[in-house]
Amino acid sequence: MNNQSCSAAWVVMKFGGSSVSSAECWPTICKQARQNLAGGNRVMIVVSALSGTTDLLTRLSEGSGRQERDGILAKLKEKHLQLHDALALTPSGRFTDCWGELRKLLPEPSSTLKPADKAVLLAHGELLSSLVACAALTAAELDPVWQDARKLL
Repeated sequence: MNNQSCSAAWVVMKFGGSSVSSAECWPTICKQARQNLAGGNRVMIVVSALSGTTDLLTRLSEGSGRQERDGILAKLKEKHLQLHDALALTPSGRFTDCWGELRKLLPEPSSTLKPADKAVLLAHGELLSSLVACAALTAAELDPVWQDARKLL
């Protein structure tokens, strides 16, 4: 999130999957971020994938059949869209693009991914979650700047 002073201390706030998976958690996250900003700090918020997402992505990476894959994808999409709805948000174009990238990474039915390709697929859990987070923080007028962690590391 933006703050005027580049010399201000950084506060890194890390939230796990259970902490970002329900709309009820987001007012507290926003309040904590706002308090740190008011204290003159720069704030970085790091989020995990929504609860259960990594398990679903792992199942996708292990070569499920077409019908199972479609069911898992539907469950993943529903999980993220329900959170958007609960927060009264519309998925961003970036979220839609990320979802499309995830679908392109899927192995053919009944085949598995190499470890490096699996890691790229699993990272989409955090990417999707961070995009929901950015939208929630924007709605709370906290002026977030979304960053792709893959480019920062």
